Amino acid sequence: MAQAITAPNSTDSSVAPKVRRLVGKPAPAFIVTTLDGKKVSLTDYKGKALLVNFWATWCGPCRQIAPHVEAVAGE
Repeated sequence: MAQAITAPNSTDSSVAPKVRRLVGKPAPAFIVTTLDGKKVSLTDYKGKALLVNFWATWCGPCRQIAPHVEAVAGE
């Protein structure tokens, strides 16, 4: 089951220690639904290079980077 992950507030001094604890650890298992409705799991890509990019349609920088991410992905 997919878990909701909230972005940390960059001004929160408690964020850095929490992030350091995650560095070098496996990503938690999750399942997401693609734009075309397909469910994919992180475990589907075990042993393969994978770029996970969480973004929002209202996010200006996210929208600017999207064409570049698609180009790298070969879309």
